[in-house]
Amino acid sequence: MSPVLQCQNDHLIHHLYPMTPFDNNRKVWQLIEPDLRKCDLVVQHGFDIEPTLYPASGN
Repeated sequence: MSPVLQCQNDHLIHHLYPMTPFDNNRKVWQLIEPDLRKCDLVVQHGFDIEPTLYPASGN
């Protein structure tokens, strides 16, 4: 979905790390995803109307 959404699906990384180059947002997400999964996440998938809440994994 990244091309369709013009990479807005990785936009959170811009707000967490504003100095990160735009092209690296996906790589940064992949690096910090395990740490982010330890927190409650609300993720908007595709064209869903309601976002999905992913409770913390408890690791």
